[in-house]
Amino acid sequence: MAPLKPILYGLFCHEETDEPMHFAMAFGPKRKRIRDLVEGGGGVLMDPGERDARGDRILLCDESTSRASFFRRMCSSVPVSVDVFDCRYVEDCVSQNRLLPNLLEYRQVNSLTHPL
Repeated sequence: MAPLKPILYGLFCHEETDEPMHFAMAFGPKRKRIRDLVEGGGGVLMDPGERDARGDRILLCDESTSRASFFRRMCSSVPVSVDVFDCRYVEDCVSQNRLLPNLLEYRQVNSLTHPL
């Protein structure tokens, strides 16, 4: 994958509060790259098992993680009512140097339709 242009610090910060946005992603081949992008933009990438005290983190997965395996690995630490999004959302935000408004288009696992 081609290197991305420099990341705009603050890209992954809440506009109203300047607090970092929180993401979580299971370990996999793209996790380090996504961590570098999120943190370079001012955000935080948590482990999925970490407690989400604020309740607003965005769960990410990549194409190497099937929906079934994601839920097998995550079901003990992630509430059933949480959607999971493709990590390409982070890459696309960075490549366009703006927070994209279409997060739902990146949804991989819909909490309302996925049977656990």
